Amino acid sequence: MRPLAGRALLAALLSLAVTGVAVPPNASAAVGQVPAPRHGLGAIPPSARVEASAFLAGQGRLRMALPTSVDLSQNAPAIGDQGQVGSCAPWAIGYGILGYYARTQPHAGAPFAALSLYNIVNGGVDGGSRSTDIYAALQGKGIVEQAVWTHGPADYRSQPSSTEAANALKHRTSGGSYLFSGQNQGTAAMTAIETALAAGKPVAIGIPIYMPFEYLNAT
Repeated sequence: MRPLAGRALLAALLSLAVTGVAVPPNASAAVGQVPAPRHGLGAIPPSARVEASAFLAGQGRLRMALPTSVDLSQNAPAIGDQGQVGSCAPWAIGYGILGYYARTQPHAGAPFAALSLYNIVNGGVDGGSRSTDIYAALQGKGIVEQAVWTHGPADYRSQPSSTEAANALKHRTSGGSYLFSGQNQGTAAMTAIETALAAGKPVAIGIPIYMPFEYLNAT
């Protein structure tokens, strides 16, 4: 990894975007009425299609024989809860993937505050975020440690204070790579995911969510 201003960098993130996470406005409710949203969504898909075959070709001689199974969960951070805020992408990338690399590098500071990243890129509106914007923010500004972040779990407007911004600079990353973006990529997409996981690189996945998702409960 390349040093940046004398600080250790977290490893490059490896992310997969299939399509945006959204509730179609014309979706019909399962019980007659559209419920108030209970689950935060918010991933906005990349506009350009990325072919999984291109990612695999770029691996070249680095590609390995895939094992029968891979489990990276032992280094994953504890499961968090974004609530109703549309901050799923910062949670997946900033909290989840960076939390993984913080353990495996190692790099002190995790867990990280997903909202500190979301609030930088959302323009003051709880309308979701793009992974490209998240990567740019992580490269330039970093992410605040949860222990340092002073704002509430539903506060999607507050920007990092000077103290929090200084803390975030300790946790910048060199960016991320897309395995693929776009539907109907079949075996190549599956192999791309498996190849990344086999190399010890966690993957963030964006999928479409429809109205019945709002009716999920413990049963």
